[in-house]
Amino acid sequence: MRWNALLLPFAMACSGHTSDKAEDTSSDDTGDTSTLPPCPDEVPEAYRDLWDCSATSCDGGPMVYHTATGTSDDAGAITVTEQWFVFDSREDYCVETFEITGQASSYDPATFKCSQCEEIYEITWEMSSGNACGLIWGKVFIDDKDNTDGPFSGYVMFDTHNSFGDRNPDDAMLVISAPVDGNHYYPDFNYGRGTASPTSGVDGPPESYDWVSNGACWQSGR
Repeated sequence: MRWNALLLPFAMACSGHTSDKAEDTSSDDTGDTSTLPPCPDEVPEAYRDLWDCSATSCDGGPMVYHTATGTSDDAGAITVTEQWFVFDSREDYCVETFEITGQASSYDPATFKCSQCEEIYEITWEMSSGNACGLIWGKVFIDDKDNTDGPFSGYVMFDTHNSFGDRNPDDAMLVISAPVDGNHYYPDFNYGRGTASPTSGVDGPPESYDWVSNGACWQSGR
């Protein structure tokens, strides 16, 4: 399906790199999905019985999720494939794919209000699916109604350890994103949750990653 007029508000702009957390204008999915039909086969199997692919929790707007898998290497490079699933109903949906590439950054994650994060990467989101959803993705990432397809630049940060310096149980991590446009950045402090699993004897990169967002009901404009 295509939503040519749909604008997905991602987060409010922060000026520079010292502003407070922006307010997310979406609402997390808190509905009971136990009685909903399973999602389409295109949805990763782990989420087919969990996601609200019928958008029954939303009031007139679509339900949006995104998932990602990727790796970092011992030279500091990161490569991730991220898919965005936009559901108006179980039968009426679209999937957009972004390739995320970048390099470990020298910035202190506290620059983006993530002092608890152990890893930070400067990245680019590059669309590889040809805007299958027909959305103005600039409104999703950086509040730019003229940038339909990207690419979009910014930072992604991972919180992988507790306050005592121990790796989180089961390699769990919180993902924070900060797309950047000029002197403004657009933080999402609940961008995703998943795992960061070391692939060597080092307690850190190189690692394999996966994450998934909470379901969010998005409005058709603002």
